[in-house]
Amino acid sequence: MSLEVHIRKKEQNRTLDVNFKAEKGILSILGETGSGKTELLSCLAGLQTPDEGSIVLNGSWLYDSLQKICLPPAQRKTGFLPESYALFPEMTVEENIRLVLGTAENPPGRADGKKEGRRERKLLAAMRTTELLKEYGLDGLGGCYPDELSRAQRLMAAMARMMAAEPELVLLDNPFAGLDPYLRAELLQRIREKLTSEKGVTCVFATADRDEAYAMGGSIVSMENGACTGEKKRDLFFHAPETVGAALLSGCHNIAKAERLDDFHALVPAWGAVLVFPGEKRIPQAGEAVSPQEAHGWEELSGDFAFVGIREEDFCLRIPEGRKAADFRRFPVLVQRVEEDLQSWRIWFATGREARRLELSGKASGSGSSSSEPNAGTEAEREAATGNLEGKDKKNGESSDKADKEGRRSSEEPAKSLLLWKVSKREISREEIWRIRRLYIENRQIMRLTAPKRG
Repeated sequence: MSLEVHIRKKEQNRTLDVNFKAEKGILSILGETGSGKTELLSCLAGLQTPDEGSIVLNGSWLYDSLQKICLPPAQRKTGFLPESYALFPEMTVEENIRLVLGTAENPPGRADGKKEGRRERKLLAAMRTTELLKEYGLDGLGGCYPDELSRAQRLMAAMARMMAAEPELVLLDNPFAGLDPYLRAELLQRIREKLTSEKGVTCVFATADRDEAYAMGGSIVSMENGACTGEKKRDLFFHAPETVGAALLSGCHNIAKAERLDDFHALVPAWGAVLVFPGEKRIPQAGEAVSPQEAHGWEELSGDFAFVGIREEDFCLRIPEGRKAADFRRFPVLVQRVEEDLQSWRIWFATGREARRLELSGKASGSGSSSSEPNAGTEAEREAATGNLEGKDKKNGESSDKADKEGRRSSEEPAKSLLLWKVSKREISREEIWRIRRLYIENRQIMRLTAPKRG
C-alpha cells in the first residue's frame, strides 16, 4: 500500500512542484500558510488538475499526464476533509453520513441493484450510521444540525462522514485549526488512533503546526513555496533537516550563513568561527596512505552547503563530565535581552566579534534590553551582563581601563540579535542568566543546511 506523487502545476505566483512517496500510515505535509498544501491536497482529491506528472495510489493510476488519465473525485477512493469540514448545513449529522453511505460505489448490503435489496441496504446503512456516531463520540447527536454543534463535534462528524465511504486515501487539510489547545491534543490523539487502526489506509495530513505534525507521527514532508522535499521519518526530520526552510519549520531559530572554504572547512562570519564537522575516522591499513582529513574523521561538505543551524536545546553552559572538550564548540556570548514565558526564558545574545567588542566596551546591554528584564537596572547585573563583574577583563591580561579605550574606539551601535535561545526554567535560574559568558554546543549537533527552495 503506497502513494506516489510526481506533479507540477503552474500557478499565478509560483509553481507547485511535488515529488514524494508515502507508505501506508500517516504522512504529514508541514508548511507555512500559503506554501501550497491545500492545492496539493486538491490535486490528490481530483478537485484540481496538475499540468503534468502522475499520482499512483496502491498501484492504480489516479492521474497521469502521458497516459491521459484523470479519474474524477468520486472514483479515486479518497476522502477529503477541508478546514471548513464542508458539512451540509441543511442536513442533520445522521443525514450527512447516510448521504455518503447511499451514494457509495459499493453500499452495504446487496450491490446488485435489485429492488428487493433496497430495504436491506437501508437497514444496514442505518446500523452503520449508528456505529459511526458511537465510534466518533456523537452518540445522541445524530439529529442535530452542524450549526448546533461545537467545532470539535463538527470535526468528528466530518470524520465520521468521510470514513463512512471506506476510503483508501484520507486527506486532512489543517483540521485542528481554531480548536482550544487541550481539545486539539485530545482530538488529534483520537483521530490518529482511528487512522492507524484502519487497514490499508494512507493519510496525508497538511498542517502549519510542527507540534501537530510531531504528534501525528509517521513521516513528514516539508513544503516551501510550492516545492516539496522527500519524505523523512518524523525523528529524522526534526533532528536532521536538510534545508533552511525545513529547519525553520522544525523549530530551529539559530541559523547563520556559512561560506564553504574548502571540502572540509566552513566560515561562519556571524559567529566568528571556522567549523569542521566530525565524521568517521579512517584507520590506515598497512602501506595505505590516508589524508589528514580522513585521519581526523572530518566530514566532507556538500557543494550546496550554505547555512548552519543550532537548536536552542542543544546549547549547554559547560562541558558535561566525562566528555572531551574536542567534541564541543565554544561560543562566547553577550546577553542582550531576556523575556519570560510561561515555562521558559527567551534570551537574545550576540556572538563572535560583536560579542567581544561589546564586552570590551564595558557597556550594559542597554538599548538592546527589554523593560521586562529582571532587575535590569542594578549595577552588578549590568556588569555581569557585559562580562565585567570582577572589574577587570582577565582575558589576554587586559585591564578594564584598556577595555574602556577599546570600547570608545568601537562603534556605538548595539549588536544585532543573532541567536534566540530558549532555556527551561528548570535548567537555569534568573540570577544565572546574567552571568552567561560562553555556551557550548556539540559538533555533531550543528546542522548543515542548503538554501530554501523556490518555486
